[in-house]
Amino acid sequence: MAKSKIIFLGVDSAPNIKTAAGRDYAEICKQIASGHMTLVRIKDCFFVFKIYKREFVVCCAEGHGLLESMPILKDFAKHKMLCKSVRIHLLNNNLIRLLNRLNWGFEKVETIYEMEL
Repeated sequence: MAKSKIIFLGVDSAPNIKTAAGRDYAEICKQIASGHMTLVRIKDCFFVFKIYKREFVVCCAEGHGLLESMPILKDFAKHKMLCKSVRIHLLNNNLIRLLNRLNWGFEKVETIYEMEL
């Protein structure tokens, strides 16, 4: 298992993910405050995740060292949260190229389009 500290944070640390959260920032803050989502820091990278069934869903990530942090997050998802898969929501499609350097077999499973009402 990858060794490093996962630091659990409260909603007061949410400004660290403001850019990645985009227009969902206010809703993500509410979800963190209510306990439906979790904000953590690994090294210099911040992640917001939730567990959906047996899937570890990364809702957003921001900071430095994403590639170095991902093995730690993966081990946490598998061994501590007992998840069967990891899903990552990306606003920036270029990040998948970065994540593919890990050679973990990330594959595109959905494309979502949204419009405001």
